[in-house]
Amino acid sequence: MTGKILLVENEAPIALNEARMLKKFGYEVVIAYTGEEALNIAEEESEISLILISCMLLINSQKCYQETHLKLFVQPHLQQ
Repeated sequence: MTGKILLVENEAPIALNEARMLKKFGYEVVIAYTGEEALNIAEEESEISLILISCMLLINSQKCYQETHLKLFVQPHLQQ
């Protein structure tokens, strides 16, 4: 595996297609369909290397970015 990606996309067909492509490159993919779900996953999951956020989320995408961005910088495995 090359890393774990949290993919935040509210349209299931798009999310599944993107996840399939990322998996072909060796990434582990966790899908969230809402901003709230993404925040919960970001809190619970460890080892997330990258978060891809759709711009069309019902929750404010900027808020989702800010909260997940802060979480990533305090995870020890990403500070190496």
